[in-house]
Amino acid sequence: MSWGCSIVSKLRCKVILAQSLSFRYKNQKTPALDSFDLDLYEEEIVCVLGHNGAGKTTLLNLIYGILRPNTGKVLINQEVIQSYRDIFYLDSHFALNEDMTVADNLEFRLALLGNESIDPTKELDQFSLQRHKDMPIKCLSSGLRQRASLATGFCVNPSLVLLDEPTNTVDQETRFLLEDMLKDCKHSHRSALVVSHDLDFAYSVADYCIVMQDGKRVAQIEPSKYPSSKDFQNEYLLITSRQRRSYASNHH
Repeated sequence: MSWGCSIVSKLRCKVILAQSLSFRYKNQKTPALDSFDLDLYEEEIVCVLGHNGAGKTTLLNLIYGILRPNTGKVLINQEVIQSYRDIFYLDSHFALNEDMTVADNLEFRLALLGNESIDPTKELDQFSLQRHKDMPIKCLSSGLRQRASLATGFCVNPSLVLLDEPTNTVDQETRFLLEDMLKDCKHSHRSALVVSHDLDFAYSVADYCIVMQDGKRVAQIEPSKYPSSKDFQNEYLLITSRQRRSYASNHH
């Protein structure tokens, strides 16, 4: 079995351990990720927040093994994640067969990953896709396509979910359905690492949020400590504006 990252057993129910991760793209002077650390536990939902170019997607690609770090390492607990089949990574490249129906795409993914015995009806119901199940993907709106992608990924019962901007281009119904699905992680022994610009969404689903800026982990905030989403957003904006001022003064 070929992995893009190392595997370690019995990490005290940690699913992911990232240590001192650094990565720089070719022809870039500054690193996209700089000495980044992360612990993700079972049944935990962590959101990664930050401006465009902060290094959020690079982090997901390093964890999944698409990229290899220049320094540092990612360890995955093989007691929980036995193969890539146990990971659902939804990014901009996650593609469904345009000519196949929604139901056929789910059944194809189940067959591809050796899970033909699983009935995809649950995911069709959970993402309110029953009345769209016989429609080809190419006939769906962008929001319904995202909903179909989520249902296709979740139907194989992944232990680890990596989501890159999952609420982009979706309607409120899809957003609420995804919120419910992530909140169910507590009961399904599932962990999730979610990159998002949607602060309301992060406030609703995350156990804690990591704030990134210029490839670095600059803060950690827990939504449960704030009485409202607005208070949470104000704290996030305070952190990021303070970091920008600090960066400007250091490079003046």
